[in-house]
Amino acid sequence: MTSAGSSSAEDSLKHLRLVEPLLGATSIEQKLKGGGHITKRAVASAKLVASIEVPVALSQPSFFGVLFCLKVSQIFVSKSTSGMGSFIGHAFPGTVNLLFGLWWAVKFPLKFFSQKMVTSPHHKRGIYLWDLVEWSALLCVSLVGMLGEQFLYHGPGLQLYSTEEHKWISLHIWQHTTMYLFFGMAAVVSLLTVSQFQIPVGLDRLMFSLALFNEGLMMYFHIAHRPPLDYHLHFMLLIPILSAAFCSLLEVHFRDRLVLVLFRASMFLTQGTWLWQIAFVLFPRWGASSWDQNDHENIMFITMCFSWHYAAAVLLTSVVYGIIYCLFKRRKGNYGDSAMETELSNQAREAYTVLVNETDD
Repeated sequence: MTSAGSSSAEDSLKHLRLVEPLLGATSIEQKLKGGGHITKRAVASAKLVASIEVPVALSQPSFFGVLFCLKVSQIFVSKSTSGMGSFIGHAFPGTVNLLFGLWWAVKFPLKFFSQKMVTSPHHKRGIYLWDLVEWSALLCVSLVGMLGEQFLYHGPGLQLYSTEEHKWISLHIWQHTTMYLFFGMAAVVSLLTVSQFQIPVGLDRLMFSLALFNEGLMMYFHIAHRPPLDYHLHFMLLIPILSAAFCSLLEVHFRDRLVLVLFRASMFLTQGTWLWQIAFVLFPRWGASSWDQNDHENIMFITMCFSWHYAAAVLLTSVVYGIIYCLFKRRKGNYGDSAMETELSNQAREAYTVLVNETDD
């Protein structure tokens, strides 16, 4: 090795000694003296520090920036020892579900009340742009999810089967990719519907419902042979998934019914918060103690906690609806109030009549 190479290696080790305490890993000297191996996380840290030429002086702001990024990466990217997932693997879809649930909780009351008061072409143009942005965002999230699962954090890189080892490769990641694939397909169909292509009415809602049913199917077999608490956490996730799927299926016939879309929004909010709950339970952050996977009282508490999550979602949806209702009522006065109440009554009466007729048939 050249002297320049030795100097670079020594500098990397110096930087690593500073980074390792923040990462919570064993010091490199102890590793070397004990004849052990340096962790992959330590090696990656050293490479990162060396590649960006971190200054030795701690007074440099860029060095603290690197340490901060490394600490954040440890918090959000670290994987479990069982290889069953990661914190970010639950937090990312949880955030997406939260954003979509909150968006629908705001969008559909605004759309419903504004349609009863404004009929100008500009209003219809605005609704068209809302839908276009919404489904474009879902398509982008699906693509990012598929690519992230396949190529980040030791993903299979589109390799499904190893001919050398004669076994499947990362099937749990391929299941995640399949979930994102179906949502991407639903987004494409919805974009074609919004763009006024000759597509059967309700096909977008049907495809979205199939994407949710597929997510439930993947999730059910995804959690087989898990520890009791892990299994229970993910099994509870099937409730908002399948409820939203059934709700979307009803929307094929009862399109944009306010009660149905608000119920769908509450299910997505619950799914989003519950994914974050799973992340913090299975992958404790900031030094929190791990949960006992076999303790029945933990399972009882988690079941009760799920009810609290749904109660919070219903409360948030109701508050958003109430605020929007009051804003439109204040803006339009009694005329807008009576018109909105009449339309709500007509929708409820029409839905009830259809259900009675179908029952008689």
